Amino acid sequence: GVMVTVVERLAWLLPRQLDQPASLILQSKIEKMGISVITGAKTKALVGDGHVQAVELEDGRSLPASLVVISAGVSANVDLARKAGLEVNRGILVDDHMRTSLPGIFAAGDEAEHHGRLYGLWVPAKSQGTIAGLSAAGKDAVYPGDPPSARLKVLGIDLFSIGQFMPEQPTDLLVSEEKDGNYASFIFREGIIIGSILLGDASLASYVKTAVESQRNFSDLLHDNLSVDKIKAALK
Repeated sequence: GVMVTVVERLAWLLPRQLDQPASLILQSKIEKMGISVITGAKTKALVGDGHVQAVELEDGRSLPASLVVISAGVSANVDLARKAGLEVNRGILVDDHMRTSLPGIFAAGDEAEHHGRLYGLWVPAKSQGTIAGLSAAGKDAVYPGDPPSARLKVLGIDLFSIGQFMPEQPTDLLVSEEKDGNYASFIFREGIIIGSILLGDASLASYVKTAVESQRNFSDLLHDNLSVDKIKAALK
């Protein structure tokens, strides 16, 4: 029963989970619900006297508002680790065994920085905890890293993304399709699936996740007439 405006500072919605074509589809679905979307806009100030009355953008626009919700991500609290003498950056630095810079101390989860990455997600945190426990018990356990993945339901719209979702090398192959208001994309590198987006229909999410994590090779499908439907059929 209220008017809602979403302001995103980056070029499109969910830039860490979606490529631009998928994001535009999501934006269209959201706007059809009566929600306004502004992308590429930075907030300059919240305006009001004792209570917010407007959001002022850097481009000079002023958006009337009686309530503002700010989504600003997460930041690891490393104060205790720093005081204890551990090496920290954005998080507590760990190696492949989840060992910190001090003997006998391990770190896992949202505060652990592994090869420059802070995951901030449940699945990697669980995997890291397992490796940390095994390592602490003297086992030779190695954390290989997890392809970043997200499973969300945004305003009733199913969304799944994993791994790399935009080509980065000249040989990367992107296969994508928009159909019936849904979007699916798959990226291959030398025949191996390295990422995917499923928007609207995410029923194959578990199959895609398994394929990406196991570095499944689809070279036998990539020779000619490749389509999203063929990839989906091969995943099952």
